[in-house]
Amino acid sequence: MQKSSIRWTSSTWNAIHGCSKVSDGCKHCYAMTLSLKNEWTKKDWTVSNESDNVMIKPHKLHEPYLLKTPSRVFVNSMSDMFHRTIPDWYRAVMWAVMLDTPQHTYQILTKRAKDLPEWNDRFIQAQQTDEYQYFATKVPNKVKKAMSTFYPTAWADHIWQGVSVEDERVLPRIKHLQSCGAKVRFISAEPLLGAWGDAVDLTGIHWVIVGGESGNHMGRQDDKDKNPRWMKQEWAREIKNHCVSQQVAYFYKQDSAHVTEMRPYLLEEDGTKWVWEQYPNDLTPPRRYGHDSEVVFGADETQVTAEMARKLANRAEHLAYKADGYLAENYAVASAYWYAKSFTPIKHYAPLISKPVVSQLPVTPLSQMVMFPF
Repeated sequence: MQKSSIRWTSSTWNAIHGCSKVSDGCKHCYAMTLSLKNEWTKKDWTVSNESDNVMIKPHKLHEPYLLKTPSRVFVNSMSDMFHRTIPDWYRAVMWAVMLDTPQHTYQILTKRAKDLPEWNDRFIQAQQTDEYQYFATKVPNKVKKAMSTFYPTAWADHIWQGVSVEDERVLPRIKHLQSCGAKVRFISAEPLLGAWGDAVDLTGIHWVIVGGESGNHMGRQDDKDKNPRWMKQEWAREIKNHCVSQQVAYFYKQDSAHVTEMRPYLLEEDGTKWVWEQYPNDLTPPRRYGHDSEVVFGADETQVTAEMARKLANRAEHLAYKADGYLAENYAVASAYWYAKSFTPIKHYAPLISKPVVSQLPVTPLSQMVMFPF
């Protein structure tokens, strides 16, 4: 169990690791990048390599019991719960642990939505298999206790089931989600690669998360396989309008950028910026970004931290917004670096971050900015 920097959750639980790509949203998978970098898996996450890459992690099954306070838990952030190589009996073990810990809220995302409508029946059957019963004799006591209970349904209020919908090509995933028995259903439109279109029925959907693609490839212009795929704000606004008109909670996570959680606001057509952080059954109105109620640099500007530097980068990008995307990104990160080095508030540099003098700035390619405090 690890703490997460993702704003809509608090921890991640990965009792399964590895996956294989199924659609365009998987092209620059952060989980694959992280796994290969750390040599947790050795091969590209393709279908042909899935038998080597996808693995169960039974030693992690007990981790939810270690959380001392009720938490939001992103389940299998490094995999897909419904990957075809994972046997139902093991999936049912994870479900038993979730059902046995209702103090936590579990958030499950899948791109394999076709399995959802039939999962409840398969879950009931899996609990009765020899594999499930035998495995119950090999696990820690708390997991064993969870498995000793027979659960008549997989779905509960604290288990949120979601699907990823990156563009209109995979909209059918929503229908599969609507057809399952989950008490809370949500959609992650991240990375958002295209418009959903005008006619999207969100009946039975409780939450939609929207975000642009992030990663080191977003700074690349020289490799056709790593070209950045920038999200258009109009696509995010279109989904917001769907949510508002159908009374569905809307959470805007981030714009496209080379690092995650950059520009965490929705840009409206009139140029105003709004923070949307709604949750299922919590339609809190959005707040205007950068107003007095919003903490920009923290209470003490003399104490430079990574979090302050990240907030500064956001602020610098606001100032540089009218510059073209790739260059604006450079100026923002450079401004954050200057701030961290000089302890000088960004307001002293604000006059520099403007189009007329943009050529005077010492711009460094993003790929060379690894020394920056992020």
